[in-house]
Amino acid sequence: MSEFLKNINRQKFLFILKYIIILLLIVIIINVAEITYSKYSSNAEGNAVANIAFFIVDVGTVENSISLAGLVPSETDYLYRFSVNNFKNNKRANVNLDYSIEFQTTTNLPLTFKIFRENEQNDVITSTEIIQDGDMYFKKLNTDEVGYFTHDSNQTDNYVLVVNFPIEYNVNSDEYQGLIDSFIIKINATQRI
Repeated sequence: MSEFLKNINRQKFLFILKYIIILLLIVIIINVAEITYSKYSSNAEGNAVANIAFFIVDVGTVENSISLAGLVPSETDYLYRFSVNNFKNNKRANVNLDYSIEFQTTTNLPLTFKIFRENEQNDVITSTEIIQDGDMYFKKLNTDEVGYFTHDSNQTDNYVLVVNFPIEYNVNSDEYQGLIDSFIIKINATQRI
């Protein structure tokens, strides 16, 4: 063994050892920096797209919901579009219809809501109230919004739901991570006499 050590060129050995140590240090630094970066950094864009259509071709109630998943505190509002139609495919309402809209949401996230009829400036929400159903709480968004469809032509009313998750909640974003709010839209159609 001692003869083996005598035959090794000491200068060449130190040169190779130096590069191996530098390479190992680089690998360790990259791994530590990557873990640190991913652990303490996040980035999110606030833009949601959802298009929902309600078809009221007869008297009655139609209900649908929008899953508000993946929302993060942001200065940018999330926009969801929905429409109410008096036709579907080749079928149209046989009578003139009045409709009213009800909105209800879960209260998992500290969100604020505005709803606008397309091309109008006024929020259709007139007030809000908290409703308890067993051990769950819901926020009911009251509105006086009514629509009217005639039976002689295809008609559509378009709306925009504006959801805001205020940026000040970004400080405690871990508290809201993984939570989902559900936004329920109910259309009640009655025959106009």
